[in-house]
Amino acid sequence: RLAAQGHGAAAWREALSGTARLALRDGIVQGLDATAAAAALGREEIRAAEAALRAALAGGATPLDRAEARLALENGIARIEDATLLAEGGLALSLSGRVDLPREVLE
Repeated sequence: RLAAQGHGAAAWREALSGTARLALRDGIVQGLDATAAAAALGREEIRAAEAALRAALAGGATPLDRAEARLALENGIARIEDATLLAEGGLALSLSGRVDLPREVLE
């Protein structure tokens, strides 16, 4: 359930409030290799782990079996209340943060 008021898209983004639920099946997250990131976290040598993690976060793709998220929005700021991504091979990722829609910033 979302509501907004104003004249034009910019005003609507700033006023957008309510709740949203998102669901995705069989998708791909571009720009993140989650399997490589998980493997990097298991490395014992800190410099090698850091280099591998940076590489995993800098590119690649993560195929998803499904993803679900619940958002609460107030005055154009979307707070991620609960988000889980289930990747191929059983890897589960949780997300948190905020999306500032008027400024187009992900925090």
